[in-house]
Amino acid sequence: MKKLLFTLFLLGFVGISAFAQKNVVFKLEGIVVNAKNECVEGVGVYDSQNLLLSITDANGIFRVDLKSAATLVFSHVGYDRKAVRMDPKQLQDDEKGVFKTVVTLKSKVENIHEVTVTANAPHLAYDNEIVWVIDYLVGADGIYAITSTGTNSTLLHLSFEQDTISQCPLARKYEELCRDVFGNVQILSADSIYQVFCDGKDLHLLYGNSIDKYNKVLKPIVAATDSVIVQQNYMMLDQYIVYVVANKNTKKQHLLEPVEGEKLEILTNWNSDDSRIVQALANNYEGFGLGSFLKDAIAAEQAQIRANTIYAKTEKPLEFYEYAPVYDPITQEENAKRNNPRSNPKVRLFFPPVYSPVVSINNRLYLFDFENDYMCVYDNLGKFLWKSVIAFHRKSGYAKNLESNNPWDKNVIVDAAKGKCYGQFITDGKVTLKEINLKNGNVGESYKLDQHYFPTKIQVYDGYAYYLFLDSRKQNGDRRSLYRVKL
Repeated sequence: MKKLLFTLFLLGFVGISAFAQKNVVFKLEGIVVNAKNECVEGVGVYDSQNLLLSITDANGIFRVDLKSAATLVFSHVGYDRKAVRMDPKQLQDDEKGVFKTVVTLKSKVENIHEVTVTANAPHLAYDNEIVWVIDYLVGADGIYAITSTGTNSTLLHLSFEQDTISQCPLARKYEELCRDVFGNVQILSADSIYQVFCDGKDLHLLYGNSIDKYNKVLKPIVAATDSVIVQQNYMMLDQYIVYVVANKNTKKQHLLEPVEGEKLEILTNWNSDDSRIVQALANNYEGFGLGSFLKDAIAAEQAQIRANTIYAKTEKPLEFYEYAPVYDPITQEENAKRNNPRSNPKVRLFFPPVYSPVVSINNRLYLFDFENDYMCVYDNLGKFLWKSVIAFHRKSGYAKNLESNNPWDKNVIVDAAKGKCYGQFITDGKVTLKEINLKNGNVGESYKLDQHYFPTKIQVYDGYAYYLFLDSRKQNGDRRSLYRVKL
């Protein structure tokens, strides 16, 4: 069928064009084939500045608009890259003035005997010498990546074979990609957030919102099962965590086991009266309603009123304590006026946020309480199942509670495809991932990412570890490429 389409495409060619004017926009339509004259789908068509112009469709056809003569680069993971000069003087056009061309790519399979592949060695997950990757996201639908040439940025949707599925030029600076607990891909800038939507051909940025609203409403929603969603609430200079579980069907809420940081006692001794007020807020967990995600949950306005009432009865501002992010009655302007300690670097140095995440794996919830050395397991309804002692994050011997020289890197990574969980460790710049046994909390097999020092933004999906690392082929500063290695 593809050969027939290729033949029909050639029959569409007509006489040689007399086009010779300079700087006149002309339309170019081409077809990409292999050595067997079979159409090649998913070929990226780039200009000389490595800006993606088009992607070949299921019939191998691409369409671009050009100004006078230009060099186009054709790239596909299964074929050698090829640069072709497109000059309207040398091309044929049809009766509508659309110029036609045929591009033949050479398969990399023909040269496979020259390639040496090392087992478990990292390989480029996106091989492009000109652009670098700012951030990325891996999931069942492939890889999303924010790429940049220094002057232009593009959001790419790639297959695991590096084929470009779709793309979206970015008119402003975006720095981060994330996937919320509802499965939506989000792209973040310094002041706004958009949901990324793929219609099968192009990427679109939808439902724009402020970054402040994201931080207050969506970011605290940290986990979900088929029946519940979990909201994380930091309090008391981030030394106390309250996890609220809301049932999607009944709208009822309850708490998971709270997490108390080791430095919580220091804070409570500073002012026992204020600490009791904050504790009362924590006990009144209905005030942490998940409003915008549960139609019948307690209204945000009511929770705001209660918080303001408690706040008004206090003789002095509760400066040292963190309210639930959704209902913090202290505005940014008020924080600035009061010189709130939460924004003081020295305070943050002495009281770093407690790291005790809740993750969802195989429709269960796992709370890793690294402060008190427990892993709590809950079913899909948030009902407690069992608790296991964990110690892999601690140093052994007399220095087990010291932070210095502890290889634990305070990061739990979930492989959603395999239903596995890993702890991240780093020693002398080299990262090791250790699989966590979800039944007893012990760590098992270890995987060393020792080919690169200080890899960043590590993710794991379907048995592969992905990360960003400086690419020696790219000069002039912080230029990172995306790598992957099989675990």
